[in-house]
Amino acid sequence: MTEELNYVPSLRFPEFKDSGEWKSKCLKSLFDIVKTKNNKNNKNVLTISAQYGLVNQIDFFSKSVSAKDISGYYLLNKGDFAYNKSRSIGYPFGVVRRLKKYEKGVVSTLYMCFRAKDHRNADFYEYYFNTDIFQKRVGKIAQEGARSHGLLNISTDSFLQLEFLFPSATEQKKIAECLSSIDDYINATQEKIELLQAHKKGLMQQLLPIFGSPMPQKRLSKFEKSKEWIQAPLKDIATSFSGGTPNVLNKDFYNGDIPFIRSGEINRAETELFLSDLALQKSSAKRVIKGTILYALYGATSGDVAISQISGAINQAILAIIPNNKMSNIFLFYTLAHQKETIKNKFLQGGQGNLSGQIIKNLSISFPCLSEQKNIAECFTTIDDLIDKTKQKLVMLQKHKQGLIRQLFPRIK
Repeated sequence: MTEELNYVPSLRFPEFKDSGEWKSKCLKSLFDIVKTKNNKNNKNVLTISAQYGLVNQIDFFSKSVSAKDISGYYLLNKGDFAYNKSRSIGYPFGVVRRLKKYEKGVVSTLYMCFRAKDHRNADFYEYYFNTDIFQKRVGKIAQEGARSHGLLNISTDSFLQLEFLFPSATEQKKIAECLSSIDDYINATQEKIELLQAHKKGLMQQLLPIFGSPMPQKRLSKFEKSKEWIQAPLKDIATSFSGGTPNVLNKDFYNGDIPFIRSGEINRAETELFLSDLALQKSSAKRVIKGTILYALYGATSGDVAISQISGAINQAILAIIPNNKMSNIFLFYTLAHQKETIKNKFLQGGQGNLSGQIIKNLSISFPCLSEQKNIAECFTTIDDLIDKTKQKLVMLQKHKQGLIRQLFPRIK
């Protein structure tokens, strides 16, 4: 199928409606390749995140994944661009990001780095690299199946010959300002989420006891003179059980109507697999109802806890927990969530591996009267509801921005 490119975007600001088609130049005429080596031993090693841009490697990965000798890395200045040729979600042909957070930084030579010849247009360029036009242009020169270090095999010369579309400098500025204002709103919304999460964490540290302690640092004012909290092993205040995995070779056990919840799916409203009624009859998989506390025992999610959003069945990697009538289901959920890191550090070597149902059943749980439990839980659910609403707003803003980008830039049909 022949590619058809409309050099006029579907949406333009009123003052540019009669400005005609956008112009076209190759990247080489707009950018210079950056290959300055790190001979001054800059220690700020950066990585490209599709979501966060060029960020400090240790901050992003919580560890260094760079080479011991970084003198050969490329040195970037604020405003420079770097292209990561590996695929990311939503970016099948790699990601270009601009250095904005730091004055200088260094990146692996696996990245392709370049600098705008005219910095006045750099904001516009940054948004252009997020368009479908750029992805499809790169896709045409990417050599499928020919990869090095998992990267698309794209030469610098081929990259610099890519066509770049642009309007007048005035329209470029207008487009960049429009999208930048939305980015400011997105960043403010992200900061609000982070502040709410920090507030919730601080509140949990005050209103819930630390692991093994009988009392919290602080009590809600109307319960300050109430009885002290009680400590008991989880097995004394809740019923708990794990399930199993039906034989994967038996096709009659799968593709039924029962969601099969696995440890990586305890926070989700959907599952990848479904079981049949026969599978439950002939295996150790166990049913759970919506609202049941689910505790992940195995794998990368071990220690995670959630309240099930759906009814379904669980396997052996999950412990279902149903508290008795002296315990609030939501209070117990927050208590277990609050203790997650301590439990992992105490019972898992290096924070990795598997927990056992027996370990969780023997955990010491501190709790007050049911009324105080419900009041504490309500504090946390109120914040969580606000966090969820703010996250929904963030998704809406991000979709709005992507929709604008699709309209404000020409598209390939």
